[in-house]
Amino acid sequence: MLRALSFFVLLFVCGTSLAEEKIIQRGEYRFSIAPTPAFVEIQPLAEQWPAGAPGAKDSRWRNWLFDSQSDYRKGDALSFLDQAYEALSPELVANAAKQQIYFNPEYQTLSIHKVELRRNGVWSNRLNPEKITLARRESEFESDMSDGMVSALIVLEDVRVGDVVRLSYTIKGINPVLKGMDHDDVYFSWVDPILHRHVSALYDPGTVIMHRSFNGAPDITIKKQNDTVMVFAEAKQIPALREEGDYPRWYRPFPSVMFAPQRSWADVVRWARPLYPDPGALPKELEAKMQEWKAIANPEQRLMAVLQTMQEEIRYFGIEMGESSHRPAPPAETWTRRFGDCKDKAYLMSVVLSRLGIPAVPALATTRYGKGVRDFVPAATAFNHVIVQAQLGKQTLWLDPTLTQQRGTAAAIDIMDYGYVLPIADGIVDLREVMRTPASRKQVNVMEKYRPSDDGKTIDLLIVSEYLGGSADNMRRDIAARGREEMGKSYAEYYRKRFGELDVLSPFATNDDQVQNKLTITESYRLKQAWDEKTGSTKSLTVYADSMDQDTKLPDTIDRKAPLSLNYPMQYRHEQILELPKGWTWLGTAENESIKSSAFDYERSMVQAEQAVSIRQSVRFNEDSVPVKNLPDFLSKMRDVRDGMNRRFVLSTPAAMRDQERDSRLKNILRDAMDSK
Repeated sequence: MLRALSFFVLLFVCGTSLAEEKIIQRGEYRFSIAPTPAFVEIQPLAEQWPAGAPGAKDSRWRNWLFDSQSDYRKGDALSFLDQAYEALSPELVANAAKQQIYFNPEYQTLSIHKVELRRNGVWSNRLNPEKITLARRESEFESDMSDGMVSALIVLEDVRVGDVVRLSYTIKGINPVLKGMDHDDVYFSWVDPILHRHVSALYDPGTVIMHRSFNGAPDITIKKQNDTVMVFAEAKQIPALREEGDYPRWYRPFPSVMFAPQRSWADVVRWARPLYPDPGALPKELEAKMQEWKAIANPEQRLMAVLQTMQEEIRYFGIEMGESSHRPAPPAETWTRRFGDCKDKAYLMSVVLSRLGIPAVPALATTRYGKGVRDFVPAATAFNHVIVQAQLGKQTLWLDPTLTQQRGTAAAIDIMDYGYVLPIADGIVDLREVMRTPASRKQVNVMEKYRPSDDGKTIDLLIVSEYLGGSADNMRRDIAARGREEMGKSYAEYYRKRFGELDVLSPFATNDDQVQNKLTITESYRLKQAWDEKTGSTKSLTVYADSMDQDTKLPDTIDRKAPLSLNYPMQYRHEQILELPKGWTWLGTAENESIKSSAFDYERSMVQAEQAVSIRQSVRFNEDSVPVKNLPDFLSKMRDVRDGMNRRFVLSTPAAMRDQERDSRLKNILRDAMDSK
């Protein structure tokens, strides 16, 4: 909700100007109470919410105004924002009564203008500087990142349902390392209705503006005046956007506008090049390690040895304060301290590979937008990640030293859906597409073998699961994080939930073929309560292709206006084999079904061969997403897939076993009757 929009940098402003600035010191940090900047044009606030506007009925929260105005003239960077909102639900009043404003004191200052509340049409001042606290907020610390951000916490007293709260402040300053290579990206809707959204920015005369509008956002208007160039966009009575989830990485669900001074991707490369200079001499320990790597004759094996070291001996931790947000630490420092963030590790790895005869450079990437960055205005702030581009003969490889547990060949390395990246190298004038190789497909193969005892009382279950490619990497990470013993316990608990009481016949075991990047897990259980039917002439056992479950689930939102993300490239094969004891008969019939769509291929068969019945299922995803127009067909066919994943073995037991079970039941009945007397 826009009530918690700090991370979207949709800051706020309100009210009339104060007479003078007052500095408030809180320990080592400070903020000010100050007049509204002169460049700001205060936007009017409606007295009533229009009866026909979105949010007039059945709304929990209403955003009366979101106004962001910036001034980039003369090298300054002032971001002035204004927010007015109303909680209509008692459960949300607590949210309305508090706000956090984030800024970085290394290069930014915070000026708060007004905090006001309207009740029954009457405004009251709620700005109390003495009750505003400043605190270092390491919101990313649990993600191994320290960014130096500070938050001003504003808590209002006596806020009630139906009160309109209005706040305003300005943040001055921008990270100097960017040198003007940033861009503005502003949302024009949210999950709650907005009555008025206004955006403007001022630039020096003669500035040429590049801009984009996404997903139905209003077009940008550019006004050229003698002393300024103004970028302007506005919308009113904006309905709430339903959050559908399961979006492809590249998709931007919220209408938004994006703008920046005109530049090219080549300009971004020229900005980045000085951040990654030749580091000169390296530490003696690293030089000695490089001699070991040089002794590896095969260049691909040499590259993989370097990658493994960078991934697992240099831990991930980012110090993103000030210029460190974009300027990497020197490779010598990263190696010596044995930690670094994405840019630190990519810089170090690129230098090492290049000195080992494998040309490599850092490449700017985005984990948020994937191939969607192709539509961005060129800017350094389009990226939030750095990987490595390496050249192995004629083959271009994309490597991420922040990942771990990657094995196999360099050609089969699984790379995230980065879409397009920007290598930091001479001659690069445009984004480069990150292409997955056919060998990088992820795959899971599962074999379940059920062996009933001759008397039918128990079933021995053997499960062999093979994880290949990126799936092996992911499973290897899980095991490293949780431990084999804990993994084994959780797996056994899963089968207890499915089948009831069981014994573990052999502990959870792994076999890791790191050359082929194939990880095999073996489990063995004795099931004591697995039969659906335990008496009579038949027994049945329900089985489920659970390996395929997560990636075949229907989305939480079926009625969608957005494309649906898929786990691509991914393939599953799941086989269940039921061995028939002597005299037992399978009562089912052979099955063979194929379901195909543009997004996936699914196959299922059920057949008896000698004394065993087998169910074989497979699904292969062919696309990273399903377009909206294809969703009805996709969802219909995926429901059929889900139905097929749940199957039942129905068996007829030998006559002697049925007689024995009947006699046992009669004896139990007689025993119960005697006991009741």
